[in-house]
Amino acid sequence: MATTGGIELSTDDLREVARCAARCAEQALEIVEAVRPDDARPREAVDAAHAAQLAAGGDKSDASARLAAARSYATPALVDVLRRYPSAPGGGGRVGELVRRLDAALRDGSVLDGTAPGAGGDNA
Repeated sequence: MATTGGIELSTDDLREVARCAARCAEQALEIVEAVRPDDARPREAVDAAHAAQLAAGGDKSDASARLAAARSYATPALVDVLRRYPSAPGGGGRVGELVRRLDAALRDGSVLDGTAPGAGGDNA
């Protein structure tokens, strides 16, 4: 439990507040990016908030959706550059697992739908 201004909040309460804040910020990104197209900080902040949710063991379907969205941002040129690097390393807990799923999907061109290449089920 965290106490903020005399109000006790559980970890789940704090996650819910962060999730809502990130979703609200997403709505403003289009406007911010139109005005400041060279400033990546707002998108990075929203992405970081979502990453924190995923790392904390958030909703598996949300993890799959976020990974699929990240996969869709990758251009063929970016994938070509990625393939010159070694695959994502093991370890790193939940975040490492998500990074490896995204890395594998980018390298083999698979769609991130919660199913690992050649396997069934949701591995988020």
